[in-house]
Amino acid sequence: MATLTKPKGSKRLSDWRHSLNAISGTNYFKEKIEPHEITFAGFIHHIQPTSTKECEVEALWSLKILPAIQKSAFQRLRQQFPRLQREWSLSAATRAQLWEDLAKSENATKVKRLQEANLLQLREESTTQLAYMAKKITYEVKEACDDIPTARRETEEYDSNDVGDENDRYSEAINNDEGNNSEPVQHQVDKSREQIGEDEDAEDLTQVASMSPFTRLIGELFRKYGHPSPKADLAAPTQFSSIDVEELYTYSKRILDSWSECSIIEQKNCLVALSGIINALDKSQEPFFSSFDVISSELLDKDLFVVTESQKAIYARLKTQLGQGTMPEVKALRRFCMRRSCDLEELCEEGGALKTEELKIMEIMEIILKEIVAMKCVPNPTETEYVFPWREITRVLFNSDMVARVGELGSSSTRQDRTKLERDNKGAESNVRSRKIDMLHQLYIPTRTTPLELVSWEAKSETASSTVLQCQLRKNIRINVSIQKQLQQYPDSELWTSPVVLDICGPKALAYTVLRIEKDLFVVGAVGDTLIELPRFEEDIHEFFDSGSLSALLRIGNRNTLFANNVKIAYKQYAKAEKMNSMLGRPLRSSTQRLWSTIILAQHTCRRRK
Repeated sequence: MATLTKPKGSKRLSDWRHSLNAISGTNYFKEKIEPHEITFAGFIHHIQPTSTKECEVEALWSLKILPAIQKSAFQRLRQQFPRLQREWSLSAATRAQLWEDLAKSENATKVKRLQEANLLQLREESTTQLAYMAKKITYEVKEACDDIPTARRETEEYDSNDVGDENDRYSEAINNDEGNNSEPVQHQVDKSREQIGEDEDAEDLTQVASMSPFTRLIGELFRKYGHPSPKADLAAPTQFSSIDVEELYTYSKRILDSWSECSIIEQKNCLVALSGIINALDKSQEPFFSSFDVISSELLDKDLFVVTESQKAIYARLKTQLGQGTMPEVKALRRFCMRRSCDLEELCEEGGALKTEELKIMEIMEIILKEIVAMKCVPNPTETEYVFPWREITRVLFNSDMVARVGELGSSSTRQDRTKLERDNKGAESNVRSRKIDMLHQLYIPTRTTPLELVSWEAKSETASSTVLQCQLRKNIRINVSIQKQLQQYPDSELWTSPVVLDICGPKALAYTVLRIEKDLFVVGAVGDTLIELPRFEEDIHEFFDSGSLSALLRIGNRNTLFANNVKIAYKQYAKAEKMNSMLGRPLRSSTQRLWSTIILAQHTCRRRK
């Protein structure tokens, strides 16, 4: 009878190990272990595979190692097979946990290595930036020393009563917009520096302050909300850069003097005025602004709702397909628009052209008809249910990298303005957050890590009250001014077409624009003389064609697409110039100077292309 005692001598031990080590990848058995110490977990711990090798390692153990142990010529090794087989059959959950722990360990190692690499990169970039800043400061000091005689001479000739452009460089007004919200008012105020030569950001050697005329009033507004501001003790300005600025100051002061007696709408009007905005949408302000009628007429597009002959032909065909407008006919028209848009899309792709007008009409009608069918039994749609069809229509209208995003996205432009405002008036950046936007239009540029904000559209349901709608309108006006100030895209109203903004109330929308006419002075006026209205029910479809609402949407899409393309051209020119200055070690130009020059170039480039 064979004995089961432990074999004597190292030679016999090495023999049974050698029989397993012949299997590829099993050098685990070279370790000083006994057969009864063999485990799958020990095998894993020894070979240290990655978590992605789970299938390969388990196949090696179950298909090669276990059969080799079962068929081994060494009895004491064969005796361990039942134990190992039983453990393998019952430990599926244990094995899964083992691989999960291994994956977590690998991820932790990767994160640690990534953090170390980022820290090293940050150190290198900091060193490079410090070296560049030192070179820049040296360059600026040399230029300043060269300009001191000229600056002194200009100071002697300067008339202290003439403060120049008193509306220079104050920024976005208070962005606190939600009805009766009593959080701190956010209005950005900035001291400007006297321009030396052609560089607006050069060191101000003469120390002549050119402060916003609204600084004192903004300080008073902070006090209204219980936040002491030393700016409220400043002297009232005696001169203004223009009659418009003086009228804005007078209008704002009138409301502040009777703040507690004013309605919430009047208080919001004050915030708009302190932002340097003449609101020609509000007829109640007409007596206070001499340029009110001029602004209204200049910004109004009388052709916005005009239906062209080509559009009439397309609409007539759609009306024929619609028939009497019953629900089955609405569904049939939707299928027709779907098929027609597919055919037109193929033609556009084959010819390499952008979307044709007919293709846009078919895609928009497909969206609208689908909504009519889906929302037939919904009596009172929510704000979100209205936002999504508007978003889909907007995406059809744009022929560029400009996209419309929904979901209460925060605007970085407003956050920067609010941070500056808090710091200037309270000495701290408290309660600073960006304004939430219902539909934010962004421009994606491959060389930028974040998209550029272009336009903000706001939406409310049909059940919203008049007060809520008016507060939202004033909020959205200030948001769009804040975005445009960040872009700094308006050097001259004659060279630039401002984008169209929509304030949406259910299926209806008010179209208006925000236009810059001076530094930090904006005007707001309606683009259309009536509301744009989407069809809510099947009986509204004919009116949608005849009223020109669809034609107005097409024109707004073309106008905002042109705006986005101009911004893209300007940004590329600006980025190219900045990279060259960085490579040559030149000081970067001021944001205003470098963008104004590239904007004008972009505008002329687009005109030549047209």
